[in-house]
Amino acid sequence: MRKPLIMIMTVLLFGLSSGITWAAKPDVKDSKDHPIVSRIPNFYISTYKEFEFDQYAFQLKQGKKKVEGRTYLITYKHQKGAVPMSSIQKVQNYTNAIKKIGGEVLYESKSNATMVVNVDKSEIWLHISTPYGPRAYHLTIVEKSLMRQDVVAKALTTMPSGKKVVIKNKKKDAAGSKDHPLVSRIPNFYISTYKDIEFGPHEFQLKKGKKKVEGRKYEIIYRQQKGAPLMSSIQKVRNYTNAIKKIGGEVFHETNSMATMKIIADNREIWLQISNPYGERAYYLVIVEKQSMKQEVIADAEAMLKDINQTGHVAVYGIHFDTGKSTIKPSSAPAFKEITRLLNLDPKLNIYVIGHTDMVGILSSNMRLAESRAGAVVNELIKKYKINPSRLTPKGVGPLCPVASNKSKEGKAKNRRVELVEKI
Repeated sequence: MRKPLIMIMTVLLFGLSSGITWAAKPDVKDSKDHPIVSRIPNFYISTYKEFEFDQYAFQLKQGKKKVEGRTYLITYKHQKGAVPMSSIQKVQNYTNAIKKIGGEVLYESKSNATMVVNVDKSEIWLHISTPYGPRAYHLTIVEKSLMRQDVVAKALTTMPSGKKVVIKNKKKDAAGSKDHPLVSRIPNFYISTYKDIEFGPHEFQLKKGKKKVEGRKYEIIYRQQKGAPLMSSIQKVRNYTNAIKKIGGEVFHETNSMATMKIIADNREIWLQISNPYGERAYYLVIVEKQSMKQEVIADAEAMLKDINQTGHVAVYGIHFDTGKSTIKPSSAPAFKEITRLLNLDPKLNIYVIGHTDMVGILSSNMRLAESRAGAVVNELIKKYKINPSRLTPKGVGPLCPVASNKSKEGKAKNRRVELVEKI
């Protein structure tokens, strides 16, 4: 409801002859009375917040009712020197005024009241309370309305139209930062802090407990440009939950200040969490693209020898092949150096070199590929690292000895390996 409303003058129950003897305090900067009701004379605005969209739970005779829309939070304080006013007098000023224009009082006590009135086809809810003593009162007003959707998820193609705000002296995003390709930012926010971590964990809040997810992790703090309209926590949260649901995602947990979501996009399981830990003019976004950690550290020869002595075998994940082939990639050199050191540490050790694959494809093809890769490893050790051929025997078992489920991407990666087995 943005068009002007009829100003309703509060019905004052006391004489106005007692004027203020002190210099009147001015209203806080950029504050104003709501157009539907005036203030009680001899009060000034000490705090003022206007949210384009928020939620408030209004007290009723039985229970509460949540109302959403444009929200105003105004605290009025008594001018110094003015005659004090009781809570019931302040409350009845507003209830009397609202009833005079056809509104309804849904709850009333000596210290607070809930009212609703329809003006210009808008349903307006009001709540007056007196939590700050006899020299102040607080007014909450919600113009019931739907939220404007600003955030766009990947599957959406158009931005919903909304109120355009001209921002002067816009702050730039932090160097090297960017929005995640899955979701846009809320308009009139910039990136103040950005982290892109190749592999990291995050505990996502669920309705019951938490879920730890590991993978590529993004941490982004968005802050509002100076001069942009204040946005409530619930409006920021709903922008993201609505966007994710529109492209088939799921919301696991949602409150007025945070939410946990998951979406399958581009064959990736992506988890998101939005929260508001930095006040009304900022929000925090965590995104984790679930995946297994890329193994960068190759077990050294001593560790491999220890595993063989204890269990009779050791898995080596540092040997890399071209997809579907037995061609060894140059990045495998560190692993081969450690295998060579292993065989030099124990000159009596003879090994089977076992090739393993996942279960993707035809069994016969995987068996041949595993055998071929095992042979390629043996040839590399013989030709390049001068290992005696009699100490090495290649074998391929394909997908027949998995160490994890082949139903997941992570499990498949663990099953694609080379194992060294002690030959006795």
